[in-house]
Amino acid sequence: MAAHPRRPTKPSVYLDQSTLSDAFRAGLINDRKPDRLRGYGPLAPCVERVASDADLCVSILHAQELAAWEDVAMAHGLAKWLDGLEVVWMHATEAAQAIEDDHWLAVAVGLREPSPAPVFAPSCSQRCRP
Repeated sequence: MAAHPRRPTKPSVYLDQSTLSDAFRAGLINDRKPDRLRGYGPLAPCVERVASDADLCVSILHAQELAAWEDVAMAHGLAKWLDGLEVVWMHATEAAQAIEDDHWLAVAVGLREPSPAPVFAPSCSQRCRP
């Protein structure tokens, strides 16, 4: 995914994997659309607009869920679509919670100024660093 650092002046949007999957299946694939996706056609352009106008946040959990798909071709197609979007990487829930806990403890004892906890990473590889 084409990553960029979080832009504090833009809204941050974190969509679950099922929303990204439904957007891809309904809006970008011409065949094999389940009936339940008929009304979801406009979702893919909406996700693409979020990626360009806001910060579309993804985490390693998105990649893990995608890797578990049985339909490898579909997973590859969704990954390719996401690769073309501008995204902001963030730490997974457990890591983000630990980062926030450490940050706010340091604020409470006077070691840091109150500010947002650093749960965003500039890239996937930097997100994976301890």
